[in-house]
Amino acid sequence: MPLSKKAAGVQLHERFFGVGKAEGLATVLDDIDETCVISAEVNLSGSAALVPVFYASKPYTIKEATLAYTEASSANTGVNVSVGKLIVGTDSAVYFVAAEASEVSKEAGYTKVLDLAKDDVAAGDIITFSCAGGKTGTGKVVLCLTLKGA
Repeated sequence: MPLSKKAAGVQLHERFFGVGKAEGLATVLDDIDETCVISAEVNLSGSAALVPVFYASKPYTIKEATLAYTEASSANTGVNVSVGKLIVGTDSAVYFVAAEASEVSKEAGYTKVLDLAKDDVAAGDIITFSCAGGKTGTGKVVLCLTLKGA
């Protein structure tokens, strides 16, 4: 029997963060009208990464998607980051932010608001943050999503 989207979201969270662990803030949001969720840290210079950010238990609108630098980025070319919706049971995703390049030569604490291609999050969606990885040099980031309940 196929998993429900919520069960798949829980399994995805456990795959990345371990059973019962809260790191990474892959959160089930229930009775919150407006909030900000923050992803686990992603190393732009590391391997490609796909990080679950949250499971939507009700509809939301993404008001803003912000990339926050937790480690200064080197002057080397940036790498693509994206925000998507995982489609359970497939290798596909629908993108809210598709392939936007990270910045170069930015200090820790620098933030960049990403351009949203779409902003509607349906109940049951699993929102992810991904990075192509492989940047030469340094740079670590987290994704901050500001959400409003629909």
